[in-house]
Amino acid sequence: MFPLARNAADRGGTFDAREFALEGGTLHLIASGDSRSVITPLLRALASHVHHVAGLAGSQTAAGRLDPPLLMAMDEVAQVCPVDLPSMLADSAGKGITFVTVGHSLAKLEERYGHDGAANIWAISGVKTLLRGITEPQTLEDVSRVCGTLGDGDDNRVRIVSPDVLRRLPKHTALVVNMDLSPVVVRVSRAWKRRAVRRLAALPLPLTGAADAPELIERPGEVTMPVPSVNGSGPLAGAGDGRR
Repeated sequence: MFPLARNAADRGGTFDAREFALEGGTLHLIASGDSRSVITPLLRALASHVHHVAGLAGSQTAAGRLDPPLLMAMDEVAQVCPVDLPSMLADSAGKGITFVTVGHSLAKLEERYGHDGAANIWAISGVKTLLRGITEPQTLEDVSRVCGTLGDGDDNRVRIVSPDVLRRLPKHTALVVNMDLSPVVVRVSRAWKRRAVRRLAALPLPLTGAADAPELIERPGEVTMPVPSVNGSGPLAGAGDGRR
């Protein structure tokens, strides 16, 4: 249960990363990836600090990991504040820290993290969701090969997902490659069109501050806070070109 706004008197308080991780708070960080931005180093340090402290806090619980887990959602990961994503991904799953990252293409990831860094992000991401319109030949070929083949013998085997099928997926669908499971094409919906989000958008805004703000109560299967990305892509794991 989270209020829409905090009391104004709390705005000058301190931020406790351990308390934040254990109590399930929400923190939004927005900064460009421009190295000349004065706030970029601060947000990079803060994101790294939260990740580190959350891992330590989770290891000291009875379960040995955060429960509920900490979600670190990173939209346009190759464009925004350059956190050390390859290192973070490598040891987060066992700590109860889940990452959802969005990128336009593997080429953009390589531009930000280098060839090895981008390869690590791609390999470590357990679930990869790819939208239509990918035009990178190597990405199309790699994904097609990962999806596997059907048939007996070398001459009769066919790709389960050919590069051309992946490139021309129908509108509002995506290919999901989930670790060792069979690939599947799913229908995706825009966050702002979901029923729960539309209900929340219709709530009256507070007039005088947090004291008048209605509380949002978590219910199974419902979105408790409307947080679609500005371009409507939503959180998608993995990377691909033409994601929009």
